[in-house]
Amino acid sequence: MTELKVLQPLARWLGRRRWIRFGIRDRFARFVENPDRTRGHAFRQPFFGGVYVGNTGNFIDWSARYFGAYCVEELELFADLCGKGVSAAGGGGLLMLALTWGIIHSFMLCMVLRCSPLSPIP
Repeated sequence: MTELKVLQPLARWLGRRRWIRFGIRDRFARFVENPDRTRGHAFRQPFFGGVYVGNTGNFIDWSARYFGAYCVEELELFADLCGKGVSAAGGGGLLMLALTWGIIHSFMLCMVLRCSPLSPIP
């Protein structure tokens, strides 16, 4: 019993009630659909004025499905405090900023190392 589809709407509703402790909301959502065991299914939902398309087989998408967003409190705090749209990564935060401010500047730092046994790491 990895998914209880009948309880998914209730789990999504409870997951967005922040006056309920997160541990209780998380435990119920995991009871209904455990992100570690689910086969996943595609979904679309409203997200900060846009549409979030995801799959519950991915933990970030699962969190968005049941709690509104991954780290929703931090995203809303960031949206309230910052006057400029700057993001250091992609994902839900970048999508939220794009929908909130319209124009954003995003960067991702990534270094690709191509190593062979005979060449030193640059």
